[in-house]
Amino acid sequence: MQNKKALFSLLSLASILAIVWVFWMISESLLKEKSCENSNYIPKDATFTFVINGQEIAEKALFSLLVEAKDEELLSLIQTTILEKSKVEGEMKNYGIDYLSDIVFFEMPYKKTIVSGVLVNLSNGTLFRKNMAKSKNSFAVKKDVGLVIFPSKNGDLPNNLSKFAAQILTETLPKSNLRQKNGDRKLIETSTFGSVFGMHSFFNKSKIEIDIQNASLSFSGILTKDEKANIPLKTVGTIVKPSGFHISTSLVPNLFSDTLNFFLNQFNTSFPLISEVSLNYYGTKIVNHSSGFYVLPQMEMLVTCSSKVEIEKILENTELQSYLGYKLVGNSMRFLSEKLYFKQISANSFYIGRSENPAFEKGNTTYYFNLNGSLKPLISIEGGGMMLAFLEMLPIFRASKNLAEHTEFVQMKLSKKGNKIANLEGEMRFKKTYYPMTELTRFLLIGQLLD
Repeated sequence: MQNKKALFSLLSLASILAIVWVFWMISESLLKEKSCENSNYIPKDATFTFVINGQEIAEKALFSLLVEAKDEELLSLIQTTILEKSKVEGEMKNYGIDYLSDIVFFEMPYKKTIVSGVLVNLSNGTLFRKNMAKSKNSFAVKKDVGLVIFPSKNGDLPNNLSKFAAQILTETLPKSNLRQKNGDRKLIETSTFGSVFGMHSFFNKSKIEIDIQNASLSFSGILTKDEKANIPLKTVGTIVKPSGFHISTSLVPNLFSDTLNFFLNQFNTSFPLISEVSLNYYGTKIVNHSSGFYVLPQMEMLVTCSSKVEIEKILENTELQSYLGYKLVGNSMRFLSEKLYFKQISANSFYIGRSENPAFEKGNTTYYFNLNGSLKPLISIEGGGMMLAFLEMLPIFRASKNLAEHTEFVQMKLSKKGNKIANLEGEMRFKKTYYPMTELTRFLLIGQLLD
């Protein structure tokens, strides 16, 4: 009996040592400093740069999948995805890319259009050339760096993109300011320059980082005001008292008002420019009727405009009532048995929502944008019936629902930091036993975003 115990102890020790050795070998491979020469070739006139730290993602994903979560369902999902992709694509091709180093995505102007590029570090340049040539993509190779380039917008393919890609790889630049010391690297680092947020936007430069801290996905960054923008930059004023999924912002692009007026013009009415929005969102209610259904947002929304607005006068429009299917009764919009209340708050602000007497409060005087609360209201649908059944069939809806249910809360703030600078900070915290890397991996796989 003693011999059996001794043998069992020896086997147990051997098993533990074997597991430790495997993890040590994997860690040695992952922790080994990778060559990231591709960041030297980010074009100087790139308007958008997105850098994925492959080494950090691999380390944290491996630790999360095998040590923290021990998620058999997710491991099975990964295996199923690999098998399905193998059936569709045949033998999985090796492009000779070193995925454990940085992968850089960028956008830049080219011949009156916008092109996108992906810069990768190579472990085998011959394989990269061979398989990229078969894919008929425009590409170039220089030593251990590969570049694939393609149009950002639909339309005719610009000529000589491969020649342009080769030209980019001849212009060695100083190390990108995104390339920090190894100990300070983030999972994802982005940089923007120019009108990347749209014409006449609020900001024309930004540097945003995404990383993992304990059980949270964290966001941080700096945005610089666009001096040429004709939209004033001001902080949030009055807001609805935060509840549910809450958003308050004074960063409302003119495009939002233009789109609303494009819709309202057919009813011979219009809206002034919207300057602030404060919203509590609780979910969606679907109300069926004889000829279809109503989709009613369960919300409390305060809207502030840049000039005088009379909400009751707009809602009284009979053509608008007929089109949207509501009747104006007192201070409410009636959709059969359901209703949304409205109230004039000031000469240039009004409220619409499910509560007849909402609570308001003064917003933080330093915030341009504030988001906080649970993600569940975004995927909460009441009375969906066939529509909900249809949504449940969509992979992206199932993936979003899964992510929302496993998230404890999300918050993001863009605050004033001087006259020209805005500071971004945020967090998506997951519930106990759920981990950022495993949940993001699950979201990508279920949502089939890796196709």
